[in-house]
Amino acid sequence: QCATSPAKATQLVTVVTDLVDELCNSGVTAEELSRAKRSMYGSMLLGLEDSGARGARLGISETLRGSVTPISDYLAAIDAVTQEQVLAVAQGVLGSPRVLAAVGPSAQGNESPNEAPPGMQRLEGLEFLL
Repeated sequence: QCATSPAKATQLVTVVTDLVDELCNSGVTAEELSRAKRSMYGSMLLGLEDSGARGARLGISETLRGSVTPISDYLAAIDAVTQEQVLAVAQGVLGSPRVLAAVGPSAQGNESPNEAPPGMQRLEGLEFLL
């Protein structure tokens, strides 16, 4: 999800497309994966400081699995994620043809659904559905 002005829309789409392509081609670095894991650990552990969140976790775990999954199991699952797994998921989720959804003023006279809206360049591999 991104927001920008119409004047910078083409630049934004180009930057995001390049980043997604790089992720699908190269995956994440060891440092990026380590940072993501630390962020997930921190979010999970900080979330446990709230009694409501703890109760919700226990109730959902018991309801869906019939038992409470220990926090150590969640942390071990996060720790077990590899760069290769991240690459495979990125390719599976983000590697398919892309579609751009934009909210804004209607482009009058834009008859072709694959024609770039006014103020935007046509970008190869990006389909416009208007």
